[in-house]
Amino acid sequence: MENEIEIPVEWGDTDPASIVFYPNYFKWFDIGTRHLLEVAGIPYEIMISEMGLLGLPLVEASCKFMNPIRFGDTARIRSSVIE
Repeated sequence: MENEIEIPVEWGDTDPASIVFYPNYFKWFDIGTRHLLEVAGIPYEIMISEMGLLGLPLVEASCKFMNPIRFGDTARIRSSVIE
């Protein structure tokens, strides 16, 4: 399963050099996960109200910064289940 969303980069997402401040990537990863679960038919509201879960445990996260994303760009977030 895979899902892709686009997020416009706002001024507040960037540092003084107009490059995305690195913690924002992880915020966007979380947004991508939420959208992936919604596509799978398991929105967070259902996880909380019907399944009794408070969220998903994050076991590991990393990021390799290949190219800068700047104010005015659009970040494309692709989320998938691999295991």
